[in-house]
Amino acid sequence: MLFIFIIPDVYFLAALLVVFSNICSGASFVLLNSFLPLIVRNHPRMLYQIALSREPENEMVHSTTTPLLSRLTVDESLPLKDPIITQLELSTQISSTGTGAGYSDSLLFQCASVVIIWTLRSTTFSLQVVLFLAGLWWAIFTIPSAILLRPRQESALTTRNLRISFHSLDWVHFVGKARSLLWRIVKLARQSTDISLLLLAWLPLSDGIAIVPGTTILYAKTILGMKSEPLGLIDIIVTTTGIMGFFTWTDDELWLTFKEDFEGWAEKIFNIAHPHVARNLRDYLRQNGVFVAKGPGFNITKSLMEVLKEADMHRWSQEGIEYQQRSKFNSKQSQSSASIKTEISANEEVKAEPRIIPYNNKTTIPSLNPLLAGYGITNLRKKFPISMKYKGYEDSLDITLEVFYEHCNENGIGTDQLRNAVTIILDGDAPEYYYTNIAPLRITDFKTVIDELRKKFETEQQQIRDFSEWISLSL
Repeated sequence: MLFIFIIPDVYFLAALLVVFSNICSGASFVLLNSFLPLIVRNHPRMLYQIALSREPENEMVHSTTTPLLSRLTVDESLPLKDPIITQLELSTQISSTGTGAGYSDSLLFQCASVVIIWTLRSTTFSLQVVLFLAGLWWAIFTIPSAILLRPRQESALTTRNLRISFHSLDWVHFVGKARSLLWRIVKLARQSTDISLLLLAWLPLSDGIAIVPGTTILYAKTILGMKSEPLGLIDIIVTTTGIMGFFTWTDDELWLTFKEDFEGWAEKIFNIAHPHVARNLRDYLRQNGVFVAKGPGFNITKSLMEVLKEADMHRWSQEGIEYQQRSKFNSKQSQSSASIKTEISANEEVKAEPRIIPYNNKTTIPSLNPLLAGYGITNLRKKFPISMKYKGYEDSLDITLEVFYEHCNENGIGTDQLRNAVTIILDGDAPEYYYTNIAPLRITDFKTVIDELRKKFETEQQQIRDFSEWISLSL
């Protein structure tokens, strides 16, 4: 904001203001990284998982009147996800959402800046006004954060103690403690070769990302003689084309980029990533026209490796296109699917899409007597594959239901028992939503429960989440 008071006689103060601005910008990222773990630990989803893990086990006094099949608790019916995995998922979601909102604000302000510079005829004062408004924009949106963001309860530095500590030079102790913690983190990172290589590679990469735009603008302004308005339009065009590329990056272009980015990757490298990330990568490729085998019996890692080994891009079959269109299919092949000629060899038949039979009122499974049906549900709970459970946004409910019906047939669970077994197929975000919003309604119809799950999780937000996860994996 103080740039508006800079005149040619005190130009050297501009350099000091730039240094101070960069320090403040870096401090904001430090504050973000320090508050992010606290926000994650107090997130409702994290608190819900902690509450489930602390629930006491179901204690029952056995007697001659005790039922053979006791009522299962939530803990028994739903295997809990690793808290560390949940924390990483929430951290990625919160940070990516915040970053996206920040870049959206930046694009909006850049458009306004171009208008201001053009109105004031590209004078030095117009640039000072833009810098003043940028600082004012930052300050205004910092106020609600300062008011709404609660202090860290774990920290021993309260406002009163902080004032006393600075007068008594105790702040040196806290600075030393912070440096000691930083050194411990560095030593911990050195124990992992992969993390060390990533940090070393990220250092020049991040510097390059920061330096190239500034150098480009300096070259355009001094050598090419471009004025401020065209320079502002360049930033707007770059940001806009990046957003457009997200929606138009499909089919052959995405297939080639995927092969280039992951060239040389072995199957064991994919296995290092959490299955949730690999699943999102597979679904993102499929949704944008790249065929990756999916369904019961198809390992996600092996399916991704098959794509990397392809000499030519695999063309979708008509049935495959129709199947993928049930969820999302942002592909040119979707528009001309009628003219696609399927060439299926003996090896490609293995990749054929599984035929999904969604639940309907005519779906019937023979029922057994209540006692055997109860044992069937117990067996289903033990044998249903965790990898095929429905986790919410990132999964296909039709795939899970097909596997569910097959297991119900094997265990003798009839149509009238499907409602009692629905929690067995839920994992991730799905059980939290079920117990919070569906279970209190006391719905007795299985199809209605499935419809409620579809309304919640099969939304447009899935594509954004999958894309951010894919970017994290590619880095």
